[in-house]
Amino acid sequence: MRFILRQPSPVWLHFTIEDLQIFPPGQKSPQKDFPSWLSQLTPPEQPASLHGELPDPEKVSTEVQQMWVLTEVIRAREAAPRIGRFDVDGCYDVNLLSYT
Repeated sequence: MRFILRQPSPVWLHFTIEDLQIFPPGQKSPQKDFPSWLSQLTPPEQPASLHGELPDPEKVSTEVQQMWVLTEVIRAREAAPRIGRFDVDGCYDVNLLSYT
């Protein structure tokens, strides 16, 4: 069993895990939004076979090119200098940042 925990905020002293659901090995969880290769552990000496679940390379290439074009358009529009409203001497106050 593997848990990945992220501390929501350095200001909070305590946080808990709620609504933890554990299913028997034969029973599938109700919602599974991630691919099986992400949830299954493989031994280090046995490489994972991802060929059946990988997306079409042409589609991925097209989407990456579109994202690159969008970043170039946004970069070209950045004429004004950034406002560093939370920036004080090149540092940020951790309490002023938002956490996701």
